[in-house]
Amino acid sequence: MLKNRKGLNFQSQKAAKNRNSVFLAVTLICFASIIGAISFLILLRHYDYDLKNIIGETESSSEETKESETQARTLSGKALFLFAHVSDDKSQIRSIYYIKTDLDERVISILPISPSAKISSGGLETKPIDSFKTLGIQGLCDAAESYVGFKVDKYILITDSGLLNALKFLGDLEYKQEERLSYKSNDLVLDIPRGEQLLSPDTVVRLTKYNSIVHKGNSSEKNAKILLYAVNSYLGKDLAENSESYFSNLINYVQSDISAVDFADSKNLLEELARSMDSVSVTVTDTLIPENSLS
Repeated sequence: MLKNRKGLNFQSQKAAKNRNSVFLAVTLICFASIIGAISFLILLRHYDYDLKNIIGETESSSEETKESETQARTLSGKALFLFAHVSDDKSQIRSIYYIKTDLDERVISILPISPSAKISSGGLETKPIDSFKTLGIQGLCDAAESYVGFKVDKYILITDSGLLNALKFLGDLEYKQEERLSYKSNDLVLDIPRGEQLLSPDTVVRLTKYNSIVHKGNSSEKNAKILLYAVNSYLGKDLAENSESYFSNLINYVQSDISAVDFADSKNLLEELARSMDSVSVTVTDTLIPENSLS
């Protein structure tokens, strides 16, 4: 079992889908490959109720401020979104993920989806990469939904350039390479020594490209390791104290249907999640349970 320094580990885990509250947001980061990283950057409100219902009603207007600060420390709710990382010309998909956050259970589950997975829809067979090339992000969301069996609340799409700029803002990535990786071709040169180290933004992007070239259909699963380390590196105290700066910068590097209003509504929950990451398990799973299977 592979672990990073906070004990985040890869394990197959069944996680439940939900639209029960919050929208989780990310940023990506990174990851996608990565990073999907900050694999997070906002928690989104659920359709059926607002933030007050999630964190509780205050008993009086005079105590509203104090009460809301206390309630924000109670993590609750679930959200699901799609995170995809593509090349700048959008001809290649580096990685695709369904990312589900269950704040009640303190679990963030990442389901990798192969860009070349065979999908049957309406009697026709397609692949996520083909759906994306013909119909864009909506086609990719529809293909992923057909493959997994249920839809997400929101999506985040990031390109190589967007990922590079996001990482320049976030800083070097804390990462552990199990064995030295040395690769050279006409299109890509990559050399990462063995052991724990800081990877520059350019090296992280090169690593995601390497995985998409060498591992092809398995690139999402390989890049999930980068996503885990990115969450460990970036989702923490600094983000909690500067969430508005993180959001305003990172949202410029992605294409998403997450809005500034979504962020404002879920800002307190995002900050509390960032403060509580030591108690949150982040895992890579091979399946997610649809909402209608939950009791």
